[in-house]
Amino acid sequence: MKKLFVIAVMLIIPTTGTFAEQKPGKCSGVLHNVKGDVRLGGGAGEGEGICVINKTQVNWVLNVCSVGKKCTVRGMVDLCEDGSGECAEVFLVTSVRKG
Repeated sequence: MKKLFVIAVMLIIPTTGTFAEQKPGKCSGVLHNVKGDVRLGGGAGEGEGICVINKTQVNWVLNVCSVGKKCTVRGMVDLCEDGSGECAEVFLVTSVRKG
């Protein structure tokens, strides 16, 4: 029985490890700065999904876009660790544009 459990765990681990992978993506929406967390979306009337800008990339985004205005950010994106599926995080910004 113990051997069967180890084999089952070995089969599950690789599939869960591939779920969290950064991939090229794009986030668009109104830029917000909430207590130092810069994100796109999540404001009143904007729906539930948000896109968080990694703290190492915030300056680049704020140099191009203004808080409260629409912005589009492209880069390496992954789901947030909260598991909701309604949150993404941009880890490496490759381009930023207003609107």
